[in-house]
Amino acid sequence: AVALLDLPRTAQALKQPVPFIDKPASLFVLVDGLRSTSAAAEFCAKRFHSQILPRLSVRADPLEDHELLAIVNEALESLDHALLESSARYAGCGFALALLLGRRLLVG
Repeated sequence: AVALLDLPRTAQALKQPVPFIDKPASLFVLVDGLRSTSAAAEFCAKRFHSQILPRLSVRADPLEDHELLAIVNEALESLDHALLESSARYAGCGFALALLLGRRLLVG
């Protein structure tokens, strides 16, 4: 599990500022390994923020709901491709997230 309780602060520390997003802003990721191994779950937990933060930080204006959903989907697809190219590709994992931006909550 990963909890980024202050997403703007984390993004700033990683040099990917997201000043336009609504606050409070938090990201929660829950991953669970399949096939009696946690390799894929650990891979995804450690890397999801590196997929979503660059996509959020390139924006210069507030996100519409459909744009936010597209960014999350792109980040998940990119993470999936990276997992398939890794040594953990046969492990598999379940993935759930909650992204809180102000009064909006995206759950997937």
